[in-house]
Amino acid sequence: MMEFSPEEMRDGKVILDHISTRPYSNGRVGVSGVSYVGTTALMAMFSGHPALRAAAPRSAIWDLYADLTHPGGIRLAGFIEVWGRVTQSLDRNDFQIFGFQAKNLVKGISPVDDDPERNLLAQAVQQHENNFDIISQSKFCTFRDDRSLTYCTTVDRSSPHTYLREFEASKTPVFWISGWYDAGLAHSAIKGFASLSNSV
Repeated sequence: MMEFSPEEMRDGKVILDHISTRPYSNGRVGVSGVSYVGTTALMAMFSGHPALRAAAPRSAIWDLYADLTHPGGIRLAGFIEVWGRVTQSLDRNDFQIFGFQAKNLVKGISPVDDDPERNLLAQAVQQHENNFDIISQSKFCTFRDDRSLTYCTTVDRSSPHTYLREFEASKTPVFWISGWYDAGLAHSAIKGFASLSNSV
């Protein structure tokens, strides 16, 4: 699986199905998050799920190519390297990349109640072994319509701006949050706000 992929968008629908049908839920769900999770919150609108009533993406990506990986058309190699290493570590449930303090504070993913032997966790980590490698695949991407050799897809396929029609069709109100120090993501918030008719 790759970042912000159609598979990940479908995961958002499954999560909304689950939350909206719990006994504690009134059936109305809002989504939010910062940076990557802010972008996945935005992508949850793709499903048009009736329970989704509001989205508040914070420091989220709107145009993955122009605002994050290739600002001005130049590959942001240093950022991509860091992002890729962190993502690979998280896929392995390994938090050491965040340093000594994080290693002692965060033990990784907790097992679910029905998995005391952590078998499901081990399966999940194994399933993530072949996830998209943004470090190697970004080297084949100079222009936004260049295709990844492994996934035969373009960067725009994983970029929220590509799904403008689906986001607007959901009629979910979107409250954009960003700040001066968010670099290209501040630009993304402005472009997303201006592009979506359901921005509030």
